[in-house]
Formats: sequence, structure tokens, C-alpha cells
Amino acid sequence: MKTLLLILVSYFIPGMNPIIPKSKVPAFLRVVQNRAEILGTVTGFEDGTWIYFSADFPVKIFDSIKIRNNKFKYIPLVDEEYPINLMVHTKDYRDNKRIWIEKNRMEFIGEKGAFQKSIVKNSTTHAIHEKFEKRIEPYLYEIDSLRRNVGTDDPAVQLRITSLDSSIYHESATLIAAYPQSVVSSYILFNNHRSWGKTKSRPLFDLLSEENKKGHYGSFIDKFLTLNKEINIGDRFTDIRQLTPDGKQLSLSNYEGKVILLEFWASWCGPCRKENPLLVKLYHQYHASGFEIFGVSADADKLNWIQAIESDQLYWPQVSELNGGNNSAMLTYGIAEIPFNYLIDKDGKIIAKNLRGAALEKKLNQIFR
Repeated sequence: MKTLLLILVSYFIPGMNPIIPKSKVPAFLRVVQNRAEILGTVTGFEDGTWIYFSADFPVKIFDSIKIRNNKFKYIPLVDEEYPINLMVHTKDYRDNKRIWIEKNRMEFIGEKGAFQKSIVKNSTTHAIHEKFEKRIEPYLYEIDSLRRNVGTDDPAVQLRITSLDSSIYHESATLIAAYPQSVVSSYILFNNHRSWGKTKSRPLFDLLSEENKKGHYGSFIDKFLTLNKEINIGDRFTDIRQLTPDGKQLSLSNYEGKVILLEFWASWCGPCRKENPLLVKLYHQYHASGFEIFGVSADADKLNWIQAIESDQLYWPQVSELNGGNNSAMLTYGIAEIPFNYLIDKDGKIIAKNLRGAALEKKLNQIFR
């Protein structure tokens, strides 16, 4: 982003006002400001091996270049605000590393089989993010170990994971307070704001610089903070009105008076598709008794959405905005991951959330027995 670039300029020229005309900037800095460039030194690869560069947000990038004599030079040809979070990887992704590229001449030094340990030079943004990642790495490692080896049913394990999550949140807040103008701050908050929820995310968003708040990541966070209702069990449902596959407006409130399973899903979501046969079974079992399912899709591709509905035989009300995870209903309900659902009773009150498998079957059996 522009602010970070100005910080870099003031770092190289102490005492200089960061807002300066281009004509007053020394020639070597004008080159830095005009182009991003990665000079790579990678060992262990055969000459002619392709190295790939990809990014999904805020701009789509998928480029490649061949290694020649253990070297490569990559110049991204995108008209976009920098810094950009980019993945450097081999074709099979066995070697990969995310880096922050700036309008600067950067260095990437790595070796086959160890891209995660690669060295990145001359990117202030990358240095900030890497330092943060090293601080939270022990917490993430322990959380992953507990989930894999112990499971989360034990209350003591749940308590420990909550404590570790709190430590990650604290480290994030510390970084954002220290670097409110760095895109790293808005990036970290963007990656976590839904799981942290509105109450925890709002104070961190307020710490961000105005430019960060209005940037690519900040605008999504701001929309979440505006729309999110912090809906909990016992609350009345918040209405949803979106388009059906045939382009008609449909509202959740149309089905008020029934027991409704509000199901958030997507055609590309493996666990969602795996759960669908059970939903079909329960729908046919209880629909005549007043049970309804209302599907909200996080799809962006209409054809994929429709094909999944037909393939899985999801013959209940379906709506979407076809804008992926930025679906306004998902923001309103604070959905951080899918599949996720809310069970709504005949009076419009939320009585359960995220019921899966046997737990959902048991709950519906209790209601309709």
C-alpha cells in the first residue's frame, strides 16, 4: 500500500517528509517506487524447472518462470496497490512459501525441499509478518497437536485451546497497535475477524490507519462489522433475502411458523457435500410435519451451484448472492467456516447451532416425535 511505501522512503532518508514530490526523490528510489522485482537464488533444482507465482486476493496472479543456473528474475505485471501477498511454489506445491512483495528489488533465497525456510530480503512488510508468525507458531503448533492427538471433547483440552487462542489474539493486537499502517495488520485481522467475532474485532479495526480501513482487507472487515448481528441461541432469527437459482427473490421469513434448518454451504465445500445425504434423508422424513431447510450458498459460480443442487438432490429453498464468502447473510450471522447451520423453532427463535450427524438427527427426533 502507498503508506507503507512512504514509510520505506523516510527510512532510507532520515528526517525527510514522507509526502514529497517524485522529482525530489533520488533516482534509485524512483526505480524502487515504480516496479516490484524478485531476484531468486534457488538450489537443488534442475536447470529449466518452472517456478510459479500465484495470488488470489486482492488480485488474481498466476505466473511462471524457469530457473536458469539456480537463478530467476520475476517482475509481476499487475496494476495494483502494493504490497501483495504472493505464493512462490513449484508446480506440485510441495515447495511453497508465502511472501509479501513490494515495489522494490527483493531477494528470495531458498532450496528444494525447504521453501518454508527461504530467506526474503528487502521487504519490510514480509519482515513484519514473518516476525509475527514466529511469535504465534508455538501456539498454533500446540493447538494442532491437541486436536490431532487428543481431540476436543475433553473440557481441559477445550480450556487449553481457548487459552492459546487468547494468546494469539493478544499477539495480534500487539502487532496491530505497533504497525497500524502496515497491510500486515489488516491482513491478520481479515483472516480472523469472523472467528473472533464483532466484539473482539471492532477494537482492533479501530486501531488501523484510515488507509488500512479503506483498503482491500479493511473494506471487508468494515462490512462485517456493519452487518454482523452477533446472533446467539435464544435470539430471534434475522431475515435473509437473496436470489434463488432461477433469479427470484426469496426470504427466510417466508417459512416462519415452521422448524427451519438455516444451512450455510457451498458446492466447492467437501464437508458440506458429505453432509448433504443426511440432510436429504431428514428433509423427506420430517418435511410433511413442518420441517424446512433454507440453504444459503457461499458460491461464486452459478453453474457449479446449480449442478451441486441437482446432483445432491437438494430440493429445498436455496439462495445466494454468488459473491463467495462475502455473502451478506454469512456476515450477518458471523459465519467463519462452512458447513454451519442454525436451527430455528416455529416461533422464530434460534434453539441450536452447528448440529451435525447424529446430533441433528437426535434433535429433530425430539422435536417431531
